[in-house]
Amino acid sequence: MDSQAINKISTSILGKPYLGVLQEILSTTHLDQLGKDLGFTHRSTAKVRGSHFFDLHVSHLPNASLADRSLQGMCDYLWEHHGVQLLRSSLDDRFTPKAVSFMKSCFELILEQFISQITAQLPFSLGLRGLILTDSVVFRLADQLSDIYPGTQGRSKSKAAAKLHYSFDLLSSKAPQITITSSTDNDVNHWKRVSFEPGYMYLQDLGYFSTNAYKTLDQAGAYFLSRYKTGTGLYNQDAQGKYHPVDFEEMLGKHQPASTYLPEVFVGKREKVKCRLLLSPVPEDVKQARIKKAEAQYKTRKTKEGKSPKVSDLKKKLCGYNIYITNADEQKLPTSLIFAFYSLSWQIELLFKVWKSLFGLDNLPKMDIYRFECYLYGQLISLFLCTSFKDIIQAEAAQYVEEDDIIEISHWKALRILKKKLPPQKSTSERNQEG
Repeated sequence: MDSQAINKISTSILGKPYLGVLQEILSTTHLDQLGKDLGFTHRSTAKVRGSHFFDLHVSHLPNASLADRSLQGMCDYLWEHHGVQLLRSSLDDRFTPKAVSFMKSCFELILEQFISQITAQLPFSLGLRGLILTDSVVFRLADQLSDIYPGTQGRSKSKAAAKLHYSFDLLSSKAPQITITSSTDNDVNHWKRVSFEPGYMYLQDLGYFSTNAYKTLDQAGAYFLSRYKTGTGLYNQDAQGKYHPVDFEEMLGKHQPASTYLPEVFVGKREKVKCRLLLSPVPEDVKQARIKKAEAQYKTRKTKEGKSPKVSDLKKKLCGYNIYITNADEQKLPTSLIFAFYSLSWQIELLFKVWKSLFGLDNLPKMDIYRFECYLYGQLISLFLCTSFKDIIQAEAAQYVEEDDIIEISHWKALRILKKKLPPQKSTSERNQEG
C-alpha cells in the first residue's frame, strides 16, 4: 500500500472520538492556556508560547539530527515554523522547572486519553474505586548526564541511565502519575511516594514487591495484586494459630501441572499479610527460558568456596508457573480476572520496551536536567501519538486489502502523517465563536 493510500485512509479516520479529543488537547488555544496556567509563560505577548514549545519538542526534536537538537538548531526551527526569533541564551533560559511541568502535563493528558481507550474495552466492572497499574522502564542516556542520572554497574556498563516510573488508574479518567529517577533507584522506594487509598487495588511487577508495603496497604483498606517473589516467607496457619512454611514441593507434587489455588496463606516473615495464592502453569518453552535465565544469574554469584551455586530442583519447578498473591477475596477479584489484569499490564510493559528502542537518548548534545526532561517528555508524547495513530491506520487499512496481506508502517511514518493531519489548531470553542 503506497503513501497516497495511507494518507487517504488517515484522513478518513480523523473523525474518530479518540483523535477528536487529541485535536482539543493539541489545539493552539489549549496549549497556550496550559502554559499560562502552569506559569511557563506569564503574558500574552511572550515570544515562545506553550504551543510553540510543544511543537518544538514533539514535531521537531524526536527525529532531528544531532545538530538540529542543539540550541541553535531549535532556534532555527522556531524562526522557520513560528516566526519566533531568539538568541540561544534566551531559549536556554526557558528550560526551567515550569517548562518541565508544562511538558509533563501535556504527556499526562495524552497518556490519559491513551489509557482511556484501553479502559473502555475492559469487559467487566468491579466493586473497586480504582485499579492502579505501576511499572517502570530504564533507558540509557548520554554520558554527560551521569552526574544527574548515574548508571548502574551491571552488564550494560552505562555511565548514565534514568528510570521512568509510570502509574495510572485503569478504572477512571484520573491523570497518570509519572516520576523520573536515577536508574539506581530501587523500585521499592516508589511506595514511599504513594498514599494508599481505601478501596483501590494496586497492581505491580516483581521489582516493586514489598511485604512491608503490602501490610501498610492492607491496613489502609486497599488491595494488592502481585506476582510472588520466590524465597519470600509464605505460611499456612494451623488451628492453634501457629505458622508453618508452605511446602511447595508437596503442593506441586500433588497438582502439577494444573493450576493450584490456596484461599488463605500469609506472606512475609515478619508481616504475615493474609492473602490468597494462585499458581498458573506456563508453556514449556517459557519454563525453559526462565531456567536458563536463572542459571545465568547464578553463575555470577559465588559461594564461600568460590563456586557458583546451582539452581535447585524446586526453583526449576517454580519456573514453570506464574505465581500470584492478592489480599482481595474471590468476590472482589475473581481468579479469572487476575490473568486478564496481568495480561493487560504485560501489553503496556511491552509497549514501553518498544518505545525505549526508539528514544535515541544516548545521543544527545550536552544539556542541563530541565532541558533533558523536556526533551524526554517530548519523545514520549511523540511515541504515544504515533503508536496510537499507527494502530488506527493499520486497522483501517486492513479493510481495503486481501486477508493475507500485512499492513505495516513505521512509528516515524505515522508521526509524519500525524504532523500533517493534526497540527496545532484552534479549539472547538474558538471555532464555534467564529461560526
